[in-house]
Amino acid sequence: MTKKKVKFGALPTENMPKKSHETPKPPRRPAREIVKEVPTSANNKKYYKGLTDVCKRIKGLKTISEWIVEERIDRVVLRKMKDCFQLPELELIIDDSLGYTISVYGWFLPEDHELYTRSLRSMNNVTVSDLIRDIECQLICPGVYPKELTGDIIPHVIPKVVDPLYSDDESGFDVFPKKQFWRPSDCNLLCSRTSDLCIVCMEYSHVSDLKARAKQRRLSEPAHVKAPVSSTAPERLKLTLQMQRLEQQLEEMKQEITKSSVLVDHELSNDLTSIIGDCSSGMTPFMNLFWQQQKKLKDTLYRLAKMAENSVSYMHWTGSVVITNKVHVYSFFCEVSLY
Repeated sequence: MTKKKVKFGALPTENMPKKSHETPKPPRRPAREIVKEVPTSANNKKYYKGLTDVCKRIKGLKTISEWIVEERIDRVVLRKMKDCFQLPELELIIDDSLGYTISVYGWFLPEDHELYTRSLRSMNNVTVSDLIRDIECQLICPGVYPKELTGDIIPHVIPKVVDPLYSDDESGFDVFPKKQFWRPSDCNLLCSRTSDLCIVCMEYSHVSDLKARAKQRRLSEPAHVKAPVSSTAPERLKLTLQMQRLEQQLEEMKQEITKSSVLVDHELSNDLTSIIGDCSSGMTPFMNLFWQQQKKLKDTLYRLAKMAENSVSYMHWTGSVVITNKVHVYSFFCEVSLY
């Protein structure tokens, strides 16, 4: 039996303390594998060998009967024309690297359009017939209708084809016959048939509507008395003048009511109220409603006057005023004729 010596710095492995009740350890997890979302066989599949193969297979397609095919050395151009416009409505350009570009009335689609991202903008991942079908299934975005011209939108002008010999002279000869759209710079141009506008134009229309409402709300408020005239809208200045004139008229009415008011007691006030209430059948609906509201207001003012000390109540049948501890409450109403 050999004697074991402890080495300096070594970790002990024998005669280690143990728990009185050992718990079973959970089983070890199995090794995980990387899940590939796209199989490798799909990436290796190519629909065309080159531009020559594209040109050869396009000739036998029946789905592009309405398209004009133009073959060049380094590209193939497919155009779909409209009789009234000089620019092609839809244009598909396939270059010699099998990359493609789509334009709508001369405007190119943005780089992040779904027609590009779906197939990685390469004819290796989509056929010409499928791409043409996807393009024709979408609608051309009509753009936005701006309430004011800003730098956020750009005019999209499409020249028309007009025969000067058959033009209508009565309406006047248009020097530049055209159709014009207004679009944001990042408009998608093509949108799904379920929506009238693309997402970019919808967001711009929503924001412009909010701005227009906020502006209209600001214009409906009177300006400050000391607001500068040069930087204030004329509508707000007009409201300010109207407000000042109205305050002046109200002040004159208050002074007239205070001057010509008659002091009556509570019993006489109730008698007058009952007399006019009995004649409510001959009133118009508007006058009857107005009188009911005046009675409610009078009752409220009377209760407030009773609650306050040294309150004085003045009633006049062309107006009423209650003075309670330097607080003036005025109520104006129309005269009611008694028959």
